Amino acid sequence: MGRRFLFTCIIVVLTVVLLPVSVLAQDGDAPQRTGFRPDAPPYGVRGPYTVGTMEFDINILGRDSVLTVWYPTQGDADAAYTYTLDNLPGWPPLEIYGRAGPDADGDMADAPYPLVIFSHSGGGYRLGSVYFVEHLASYGFVVMAASHIDAGGPPDVPIHHEMVRRPPEISWQIDFAETLTGSDEALEGMIDIDRVAVIGHSSGGYAALAIAGAQYDLEYFRTLCDEYPELDPFGICPVILDNTEDMAAFAGLDAVPDGLWPSYGDPRVDVIVPLALPGRYFNLDSVSEVTIPFMTLTGNMDLMVDPSINTYPVYESLNNGDKTLVVFEDAGHMFFTNTCDTVPWAEAFELSWMCMDSVWDMARAHDLIDHFVTAFLLAELYGDADAAAALSLDAVQFPGITYETTGF
Repeated sequence: MGRRFLFTCIIVVLTVVLLPVSVLAQDGDAPQRTGFRPDAPPYGVRGPYTVGTMEFDINILGRDSVLTVWYPTQGDADAAYTYTLDNLPGWPPLEIYGRAGPDADGDMADAPYPLVIFSHSGGGYRLGSVYFVEHLASYGFVVMAASHIDAGGPPDVPIHHEMVRRPPEISWQIDFAETLTGSDEALEGMIDIDRVAVIGHSSGGYAALAIAGAQYDLEYFRTLCDEYPELDPFGICPVILDNTEDMAAFAGLDAVPDGLWPSYGDPRVDVIVPLALPGRYFNLDSVSEVTIPFMTLTGNMDLMVDPSINTYPVYESLNNGDKTLVVFEDAGHMFFTNTCDTVPWAEAFELSWMCMDSVWDMARAHDLIDHFVTAFLLAELYGDADAAAALSLDAVQFPGITYETTGF
């Protein structure tokens, strides 16, 4: 009986292995829906839509830039695709490998789709997490990412200018999305401006918190810089604190605020997801004014973010009743970014540290990032009960993850 069963299993396995690729794959030659690893959690598996992408040359608040959009399609648009990043000052054109169909027709069957704005890290670039933005589009979101004023780290863009430019640039992108989904526009009828999420990595994370209504407090920032100098490996503290007057002028203010700076909050934003959030720019009293659903993901070995004095107090100070904290134990700052095999130039420019983590397998980390954020956005912007259930305390049992939530 045992031998007959084993023989039957072998025949079944061989039959599956020898099936034509077109039978196994979805939509002809499109890749199967998988995660980066076979043990990917449910929402870490690529979603039901294939993904299209478009690029737009834009002028964002008086500054020329480039904006990339990812959106749901159908058919075979998920073939391998090479993005070209050619707008970074001082850099040659750079290739990033992904899976999308350039200028593919959008899937109108389920349109309009919620809007997600992705804000890259300080000195980073809009294609810094291609795996992630593509993944969100595959679940029915239109995702936008623009090159911020500091993209690529040009030396003539001080970080204190970046701080006051980012939130207004995010609001500008929401305006642009409303135009883009209008009659006779490139994504006509595709975008639901009444459902908006903002996600940001590092500097993009504090921009997400600012767009939700948290207000800068540079005196609080000064205190933390003085008490925890080890949290400033790149010398950001003196750059900001020695230039507060210029920062205020760049923000259009008559003088440096005494206490909280004016709010950059945009009421159109429904949820935020800061990644590797440097929370030290915000007075914790101002953070308490953030009332929209909030999920933050971080590593507890992040040299730029000591969670004990940054992310955790921000999380604890929120009063919205719908907040979630995901901690990757022993992870650093850059595990949210593209893997080194998808950015072939990283090693040549001695930038491998930007596409790896010293402890975590990036494929596993990315599957988990995709899972948590996708489930959160589906639950909050689609009202998806199954996605919400996947975020309950009982459901989140992943080795290496510390998890808290009040919303699920």
